[in-house]
Amino acid sequence: MPLQVTAIMLGVADLYEWSAAAQDAGVSPEGSGFRGVSFHYIVDSTEAVDEIMASAVAAGGAIVKEAAPSQWAGYYGYFSDPDGHLWKAATSA
Repeated sequence: MPLQVTAIMLGVADLYEWSAAAQDAGVSPEGSGFRGVSFHYIVDSTEAVDEIMASAVAAGGAIVKEAAPSQWAGYYGYFSDPDGHLWKAATSA
């Protein structure tokens, strides 16, 4: 599947609180745990989320938050790429 960035989440006070964005990813809002931005890759199925997460690890990334069902009836997980950037793979399916 070709890579496509669907959304970029900025953790700033007037868009989405920094601490709320960090909490969603399961990382600390302080220090190097969260840089105030995450890239979101939205796909059509839970299988595609799992595939993205596995591909990220195979490419040298690290799982930050295992993919799991969410309270809003979606499914998502977070990983960091080899440069430490935070990515969210998600679906509403």
